[in-house]
Amino acid sequence: MADLHWYGCQGTRNLTAAVQLYARAASKGDPHALFSLALIAEEATLLDTRIHALAGTQQGDEPLLVAENLFRRCAHARHALVPCTLALWRVKAIRLYRRYGHGAQVLLGGAALVGVASCLRRRQ
Repeated sequence: MADLHWYGCQGTRNLTAAVQLYARAASKGDPHALFSLALIAEEATLLDTRIHALAGTQQGDEPLLVAENLFRRCAHARHALVPCTLALWRVKAIRLYRRYGHGAQVLLGGAALVGVASCLRRRQ
């Protein structure tokens, strides 16, 4: 139901209703709701107290930190491990890049090369 409000399937978007429904489901551990709230937080569309409470953050915290915490909670769900973990890594990379600039690109590129090389070495 929250998706209908978020995407505006009835013609107009109702972000407040979407966040309210996602937050209710996320408080029960629903990974889809946690993922959706993390995306909302990442866009800084509507950061209210419910999202901060679920993320363990405070009003005024960086939206990407809120998203990172929600993706981390989402990643604990077994059937959502892969999408939530990939989204978590993406947000971490964005935060790293924003903090350290191009040096982070070199670091992330080097880490990726080492990871690929170790995978190839294991196959031999």
